[in-house]
Amino acid sequence: MSLENFEQKYRVKFFEKNKQGNLLFWLGTQHSKNIEHPQFEEIKSKWSEFLSKAENPLVVLEGWPIEPVFETEQEATRHRGEPGLISFLAYKNSIPIKYYEPDRQKEMDYLAEAFGKDKTAYYYFSRTLAQYYKLKEKGSAEDYLLPYFRRDKKISQWQGFDFDIDNFKSIHEKLFNKKFDINDADWFIMACNPYNDDGLLQELALTCGVYRDKAIVEGINNSWKDHDVFVVYGNGHMEAHEEGLEKALTKIT
Repeated sequence: MSLENFEQKYRVKFFEKNKQGNLLFWLGTQHSKNIEHPQFEEIKSKWSEFLSKAENPLVVLEGWPIEPVFETEQEATRHRGEPGLISFLAYKNSIPIKYYEPDRQKEMDYLAEAFGKDKTAYYYFSRTLAQYYKLKEKGSAEDYLLPYFRRDKKISQWQGFDFDIDNFKSIHEKLFNKKFDINDADWFIMACNPYNDDGLLQELALTCGVYRDKAIVEGINNSWKDHDVFVVYGNGHMEAHEEGLEKALTKIT
């Protein structure tokens, strides 16, 4: 199934909970910057429902802060996907936004200790290329990668490790015994997918997800104590988040 056909069939995953009078709306999305993706109408519908019920609203988004530089929701969606859309709507309604991703340096070091720096860095590299290939409008892959190389070099503080195409080409051929082709979109999209049973990065991707989810659920639960919370995350986080938040509810009942 093509990405376009998959998008047309996709439906937002959703659960709603209540803790001592505070609402929680959790939406699981497909990461997309295609403004024609049907999920965006579903997201806006849930947002309107949330606003009609929430007394002290707060938003929790995946990733890191997005500056409110977009003038329309279409522009925000086209550039930043579903986090861009919700951040635009939240700013418009003067609703605070929180981000609970774990510290990236600690995350990278944690994964590198278990899987090595080469495989860990390649995992982030493949995630960035997967993100690139899902864009509707894009320049060259090399230009897209450069700011991410600079970011990971600065954050990791891995002395002597080269965050550049040549090094990732070498790592790719060493890990997978396969010729490196930066234009092989399907490869990079599947390589970092934690549900790809054929992938050599599956265990690393799953471990990364568990590490992230622990910090994120803790943050959501803390916000939920005093606010009605609207959460938007990739659909793959749904099971871990719902389980973790349900455990928090059990502790107070």
